[in-house]
Amino acid sequence: MALLFFIIDYNLYYNKKISLRDLKLQLIIGRQFSIPLWFLFSMIFLTILFIILSIIFKFHFLFVLQILSIFSYIMQYSHYFYLFEEYKDNVKFSILDTINILPLSFLGLIFSSFNVIENFKPHRKNILFLSHLFLYILLRYDIFVNLGGYGGIIHIFSSILFFMGFYLLPLENSHSFIEKIIKQITSYTNGIYCLHTRINRFCRIEFGFNGTLKSCFIIYLISYFFSFIGIKLLGKTSLKYLFS
Repeated sequence: MALLFFIIDYNLYYNKKISLRDLKLQLIIGRQFSIPLWFLFSMIFLTILFIILSIIFKFHFLFVLQILSIFSYIMQYSHYFYLFEEYKDNVKFSILDTINILPLSFLGLIFSSFNVIENFKPHRKNILFLSHLFLYILLRYDIFVNLGGYGGIIHIFSSILFFMGFYLLPLENSHSFIEKIIKQITSYTNGIYCLHTRINRFCRIEFGFNGTLKSCFIIYLISYFFSFIGIKLLGKTSLKYLFS
């Protein structure tokens, strides 16, 4: 996607050409001119880090990750988190994003390694009720929001609750056409994610969208449309992975 934006000139509205240096930085840190791809750096870095730690701390790997996750919590709510202020934004935020999602990566590893969702399913009604209740309390009463930090621990808690709330839904008992609709929509997740900022910028300039729920829905539909077109045009080539 970064290479595609480089070819077609990402900064369409600023008349600024992207240099090869910009492209190199984009590929390394993931946010030089296409900020939505920030997660690539974090995913690649954390994957390498987890592999190295699993080799060094073979029998205490999860414990080490737990300590690192706790440390990341502390950094998000202490002045040490601002040690990176002197760096350029693209470097600083790549570091901060990685620190911010380290606990989520650790929890994702726990969920996948120990089949947490499958073990929760016999108690899904109680867990669904509690997860939605806690999510409502978190978002309704602004708990943890004003404690400082970059992303905030509320995003970590909310992400876990959203994750459990979705995967514990009894979708296995749904009608086949509902399952097909879900698979169809989610198959374009990457394209929608990578295109939505460009679509948002265009809609904001042309139509004056101001971040309402209605505008978000329209931006999603437009992004979905272009992802769908991209798959139809490039579906028989490796470029299809830009949109799916």
